[in-house]
Amino acid sequence: MIQVIQVIQVIQVIQVIQVIQVIQVIQVSKHGMLTATHSFLN
Repeated sequence: MIQVIQVIQVIQVIQVIQVIQVIQVIQVSKHGMLTATHSFLN
């Protein structure tokens, strides 16, 4: 049982890390788009 709980915890940690990475990528791409649009307008 202890091993199963540890595996579940590891999976949860990996999922959280993946979500954080996705959020970071979205933020970076949004920032990139804003920068590109801003430079295009000027």
